[in-house]
Amino acid sequence: MFTDADSIRFCGTFLAAARPRSPNRFSIVGVSGGGPGALACASEMPDRLERVGVFAGAAPTDAPGVFAGMSGLNRFFMKLARSAPWLSTLNTRFVASVVRRNPGRYIDLMQRKVHAVDRAVLRAPGMRDMLVADFAEALRGGGQGMVDDMAANHGRPWGFALDRIKMPV
Repeated sequence: MFTDADSIRFCGTFLAAARPRSPNRFSIVGVSGGGPGALACASEMPDRLERVGVFAGAAPTDAPGVFAGMSGLNRFFMKLARSAPWLSTLNTRFVASVVRRNPGRYIDLMQRKVHAVDRAVLRAPGMRDMLVADFAEALRGGGQGMVDDMAANHGRPWGFALDRIKMPV
């Protein structure tokens, strides 16, 4: 089970893996559930980062106004992760099994739920194919990672304040 500090610990793990490959500064992009980890890195180690990007990223569910403009279905599942984590886990395992069988269909459905800016990125040449391959790989061993992301990103506070990020994202 994730704790509030898991996004912060992600930075240390990420930095340890990146150091041998890139001893200087590097860039990071967080997609979907990877967004909070990328933002945590921007908060905790901005001196090591050249750029930070987030695509269709999660938002902290305890932030003011976070649910404004969000689809009703997404709002329901984000709140479920915090109020009934066991039920959220069951739902996320089910969603992961569906996505695992047909990641392309999931990407197509996701286009209806994301912001217009993210929809434009999804239409970029090659983006859909890249995401289909990424989802297939991410779920190849099962859905536990997706379950963990839901719990860490929506079930509890992130462990850092967004206003501590001083670099452009």
